[in-house]
Amino acid sequence: GGYAFANTSALTSVSFPKVTSLAKYAFKDSSLKTIELPAIETIPQGCFQNTKFETIKLRALKTIPIEAFKGLTTLKTVDISSVTEVGNTAFQSCTNLSSVSGSNITRVGDYSFQYTAIYSMPSKKIQSIGTNAFYECKSLSLNVYSEWTDYLTSIASGAFQSCTSITGLKFTNSSISIGASAFYGCTGITLVYMPSSATLNSGAFSSLSGHQVRITGTNSATLISNTSTIDSWGGIFSKCASVVCEDLRPKNLSGSVLVNTTYFDYKDLKSVNNGVTTYNYVGTRK
Repeated sequence: GGYAFANTSALTSVSFPKVTSLAKYAFKDSSLKTIELPAIETIPQGCFQNTKFETIKLRALKTIPIEAFKGLTTLKTVDISSVTEVGNTAFQSCTNLSSVSGSNITRVGDYSFQYTAIYSMPSKKIQSIGTNAFYECKSLSLNVYSEWTDYLTSIASGAFQSCTSITGLKFTNSSISIGASAFYGCTGITLVYMPSSATLNSGAFSSLSGHQVRITGTNSATLISNTSTIDSWGGIFSKCASVVCEDLRPKNLSGSVLVNTTYFDYKDLKSVNNGVTTYNYVGTRK
């Protein structure tokens, strides 16, 4: 029933292999470190509030509700292999959470892993990532060989902002949309692969000041942003030390696409307006 294990201090580990439901605040303020609930299908309000869990295994649950584990600073490892959706702020500020096994996750909600120590993407089946979902996850290590984007169609604003351990990205879904400031301040990025019809929003790759950034497209495709020009690209590559575009052929750059960017290589460009300190034509100018 309600508060069944609340305020317990003697128990450190429990396992309930056949329990399918829990009452509100069942483990509130308990000192349990490990819990196994392989048959649990729902998590009620406040069930894990202020707990000391280090390891959690939930293998029948489909959805992690809003704020389910928010702020559990002792939490280190989570096995949620049956989960398909992680709710908003579900693991927000779990500052020691480094390992998440969730191979069936398709949706990651807003702020869900913000300020965690997660070091890899929890699933290869993710389709959408919410606002600030992995904001300042500085241990998150991704490169062009990390296989996590095949199903991905939407990355919301600030989703990976200040994730400084990301070194490369390879987007394979042609309908990918990347939100404003999605990778802002990811200073480790040096290489990005883009599909032919990606949509980028303001500041998506801004402030990548650490290295030269190569942006390359598949099959010499044209990168567009809902218009024949790039007017809607305001600040996408602003404040980058150096950007080299390979096989991407926009017609015009205008507005603040490259504000404070010191060097930019591009192909088949007709005109440049504002923001570029030094620029270099590559290939045939049409």
